[in-house]
Amino acid sequence: MNNATQLAIQSLNQTLQELKASTDGNIEDTNNGFLLLCGILVFFMQCGFAFLEAGSVRAKNVSNILMKNLVNACITALGWFFVGFGLSFGDSANAPFINPIFGTENFLLLSDNGLQRTIEFFYQWTFCAAATSIVSGALAERMELSAYFISNFFMSTLTFPIVAHAVWSRTGWISPANTEYTHFRLFNGMYDVAGGGVVHLLGGVYGLVGTIMLKPRIGRFLSKEQKEKGLKSTKLYGHNRTYMILGGFLIWFAWYGFNAGSAGIAQGQSQLGGLSVTNTTLSGCTCAVVTMIIQCIRLGYYNLNETLNGILAGCVCVTPICGYIEPWAAVVCGCFCSVVYLNSKSLLEKLKIDDPLNAIPIHGFSSIYGILFGAIFGKPELIKNYYNFSFEPYAGLMYTGSFILLVTHIIGILFIVVWGALMAFLTFFIIDRTVGLRVSSFIEIEGLDFTQAGQAYPSSAADQKMLMDVVLDEAKKKHKK
Repeated sequence: MNNATQLAIQSLNQTLQELKASTDGNIEDTNNGFLLLCGILVFFMQCGFAFLEAGSVRAKNVSNILMKNLVNACITALGWFFVGFGLSFGDSANAPFINPIFGTENFLLLSDNGLQRTIEFFYQWTFCAAATSIVSGALAERMELSAYFISNFFMSTLTFPIVAHAVWSRTGWISPANTEYTHFRLFNGMYDVAGGGVVHLLGGVYGLVGTIMLKPRIGRFLSKEQKEKGLKSTKLYGHNRTYMILGGFLIWFAWYGFNAGSAGIAQGQSQLGGLSVTNTTLSGCTCAVVTMIIQCIRLGYYNLNETLNGILAGCVCVTPICGYIEPWAAVVCGCFCSVVYLNSKSLLEKLKIDDPLNAIPIHGFSSIYGILFGAIFGKPELIKNYYNFSFEPYAGLMYTGSFILLVTHIIGILFIVVWGALMAFLTFFIIDRTVGLRVSSFIEIEGLDFTQAGQAYPSSAADQKMLMDVVLDEAKKKHKK
C-alpha cells in the first residue's frame, strides 16, 4: 500500500469520526429537546388539575383549592431542588455511597454533570408535582391550607423520592434501569413505564390515608340518629361542570407528554413512543365509553362526571404499561378498568370515606389494576426493546407462563402502599398534633375561601342556614352548661 492510499484512508477515517461526533451531538440535542418538551406538557397537567378541582368543589372553596394547586407546584420545585432529586437520582458512579434505597448526590444540583442534570431535574420534577396534586383532590374542602403545604413538602422531599429511586434509578432495588448492581435488584425489576406506581398509586395511597384521618365533610354522610329522623345525605356536587370538562381535556392532552416522554422517544425509540400514546388513547376512551354505558343502565341517563372519570381512570391504568402491551390489550385494559373504578368508588362510599374528586379510585385502584394487568399481558419483545435488555426478560404470564413478573409487580405494589401509607400517617399525625389538620365547623360551612384564600363567590342560602344551625347548637350547649 503506497503512501497516497494510506493518507486517503486516514483522511476518510478522520472524516467519519468527525461525522459520527457531529451526529451523536445532534441526536443528544434532539433527545434533550424532546424530553424538555414532554416535561413542559407534563407540567401543563397542573393547569388541568386546577380547572378540574376548581369545578369539582363547591363555589365557597374555589379560591382555596386553586391556592393549593398554585403553591403545590412551587413547594415541590423547592423541595425537589434541595432534597428530593438527590434522594431519587443521586446515584452516579461518583456518588459517595451507592445503595438500593436512596441517592447520595445531586442535592442542590451540585454535580459534575450539572447542565445535563438540569434537564432530568426538570422532567422528573413535573412527575413529582403531579403526584402531590393528586392528594389535594382527595383532601378538598376541609383541610387547613398550611397543613396541606407542610404535607406537600414532606411528600416531595422524602416519600416520593424513596419510591422513585427504588423503581426508576440506576441503583434501585426494584428498578429495571439497574443493570450494574444487579446483586441487589429483585429479578428484572418492576416495569413501571410512566409512573403508574411511582406517581398515581403513591398519590392515591397518600390521599386515602389523609382523607381517613380528616374524616368526611359535614353533610356528606349521616349518622344513625340522623337517618332515623328521615334525613338524607347529599352528594355535595361541584359548582361548575364546564371547568371540570376543560380540566379533564387538559389533563388528557398533557398525558401524552407524560407517557410518550417516558416510553423511549428520547432514547431513539420513536416507535415505542407511538405505541405509548396509542395505548393511552385506546385505554382512556374505552374506559370512558364502558363507564358511560354502565352508568346509563344504572341511573337511566348519561352521567357526565363519571364518563370524565372513566377517561382519567383509563389513562391511569395504562400509564405503567403503555410501552410494552399491544393496542388490543390496551382496549381490554380500559374496558375492565371501568369495573375497577366504579366498584372501588362504591366501596369507599360504603365505608364512608369521603373523596370529593374520586382521586383514590381513579389513581389508586386503577393503577394497581394496570400494574397487575401488565404482568399478565406484557409482551416479551416490547419489554426487551423498551428497556434495551440484552437478554430475554421476564414478561407477561400470558406469553411466558411464568409468574415471576407478576410476583415482582405484587411486591412493588406492596412496597409503594406500605411506604406511602406509613409516611402519610406519620406526616398527617404530626401535623394534626401541631398546626392541626382540619378547619373548624364554622369555616367549613362558611367556606374555606372565607378565611384562607379570599372568596371567589358569595355564600349560598343553604350554607348560611347550615351555619346558623351550627351557631344555635353551640349556643344551646353553652346555655346548658
